[in-house]
Amino acid sequence: MQSYRSKRPSITFLFYLVLFTALLLSFALNSLWFFSFETIRVYVDSISPDGQALNFNRRVFFRIKATGPILFFAGTFLWLQRKPVFKYIEDVYDSTLLLIRAVTKYLSEWFKEENRNHLIIVLFLIGVGIFLRLLHISDPMRYDESFSFIHYGSKPFFYVISNYWYPNNHIFHTITVHFWYLILGDAPWVVRLPALIDGILLMPAIYLTARYIYDKQTALLALMLMATSMAFVDYSTNARGYTLYCLCFLALLTIGKFLKSRSSPSSLDPAMWILFVLIAVIGFYNIPVMLYPFVLVFSWLMIFPAKNGQRLLRQTLLGNLTKIIVLVLVVYVPVIVISGIGSLIGNEFVESKSIRFMLVEIPQIGRQVAEEWNFGIPIILQYFLLIGFLVSVMRSRLSMELFVITIIVLPLLLIFQRVAPSARIWIFLLPLYYMMSAQGISWMLAYVTKKINELVVNYLVILLVLILLSVLVVGNFQVKERLYESELESGLDFVKIVGENMMDGDEIYFKFPSEAIMRFYLQQQSVSVRQMINFGAKIDAKRTWIVVNEKWGQDLEDILNAEARIELCPPELIKAGKGASLYLVKSKREFNCDE
Repeated sequence: MQSYRSKRPSITFLFYLVLFTALLLSFALNSLWFFSFETIRVYVDSISPDGQALNFNRRVFFRIKATGPILFFAGTFLWLQRKPVFKYIEDVYDSTLLLIRAVTKYLSEWFKEENRNHLIIVLFLIGVGIFLRLLHISDPMRYDESFSFIHYGSKPFFYVISNYWYPNNHIFHTITVHFWYLILGDAPWVVRLPALIDGILLMPAIYLTARYIYDKQTALLALMLMATSMAFVDYSTNARGYTLYCLCFLALLTIGKFLKSRSSPSSLDPAMWILFVLIAVIGFYNIPVMLYPFVLVFSWLMIFPAKNGQRLLRQTLLGNLTKIIVLVLVVYVPVIVISGIGSLIGNEFVESKSIRFMLVEIPQIGRQVAEEWNFGIPIILQYFLLIGFLVSVMRSRLSMELFVITIIVLPLLLIFQRVAPSARIWIFLLPLYYMMSAQGISWMLAYVTKKINELVVNYLVILLVLILLSVLVVGNFQVKERLYESELESGLDFVKIVGENMMDGDEIYFKFPSEAIMRFYLQQQSVSVRQMINFGAKIDAKRTWIVVNEKWGQDLEDILNAEARIELCPPELIKAGKGASLYLVKSKREFNCDE
């Protein structure tokens, strides 16, 4: 049999390494067909940290065994197709080198030729954005990020990539959280570091995207809006995957613009297409609702004409869509095997809803989106941005195309799915809104000053940016509340008090949403209580610490009436925090209440 090799030994080595690993793993998994579930269960329990692998059942065992034949056929197919695979990898490799050189050359020339004042303002805006985000990096933990870290980010790596029993696991983001946690610990700023890095990268990303698809004045205005956006300041300091979600959308939009605008096939195409595929896969692996930004970009590329012919673009796009689907399935194999495909496509957040439910929910979600996007922005500036957006849609073909796709294709997708995604799912559209508003404002300014020298126009744009910047930065400091505040701002204080004063046999009682936040701080401070009580449990210990979250309508008397199963001494207020209180109650059987 003829043996095919790549021109580059490194590619040949990596190919056969992947092939050998797949076949070896296939052999190991196929061998499980010769063992009973009971035999394997005993072994799995023996290596489980708590001596009992609760998630390992007959269905999981069957899925694990079924992966063996699939891997074998995949490895065999890869072997039979090794010649075209080698050629494809070599083309991508050569194209990637060309892309790196082209990007390096472009950036070098840009730094040399760009107006120095413009560059200084760009760096200054990014610096302001970083400063605003660092101000909140150590704010009190919130429920969702605490839940994600406790139940996923702090767990062993295989648990991170295989457990999706609740959609709070933004897997790619959680992997990065897990990585930093192992290196730097579990301080809030460490847990939020991946979201912060992605949030900081969003600033140069929106600048480069706006500059590429519009112009540099638009890019400067869009960067200013992103740097001072209270919504993105919050998302950048919330340990979830939404900043990466937006980053992937901007990257796909930029690559899509490149693929549509070239007049003939380019040597950079293989690298750009593989980059498109990889970014889409990362986006889907981060959060499955990447479906919405991906469908927006995909529909835009499929529907609206390209310079080098729509037919060729469509064919290539469909071919790469197949690669995206295959790779997404590959990275989700651990989830599909351990948690089941239903955890991805049948959980409570993606279940089809009734039309009546959607008609009620969607207007409310629309209002929440508007509140989120305009949070902390003066009302006059809100109207200014809206006018800029409308002008951009009317004056720019690109803006019109993206607007049409957004208001037609995405609603059709929602009708097909019959779901009403929460407001935060639509945060990926906010950078697009910023860019289109900035483009409209830039056009209006250019129209008003069309008889003035271009250099003067550039300075006017810079002046406008500085004026708006000062307004928005002042707004950031004047708005006392956050867009997404902690549900339990005194959680750390409560945990420290419990840690310093607890006795053997103490229990601690809390309800949603205090539960995840308290568990985070208890774990971080290495505070161990005999039992942590949540919903439906009963208060019957010698001493019970009770967290009452008044911000969420909780009342101590209601809790004691519902949960107390023994006679208690009068509750003692230990600390009154912001919107929550910590109490200590003692059993009458064990303590003299009169002391």
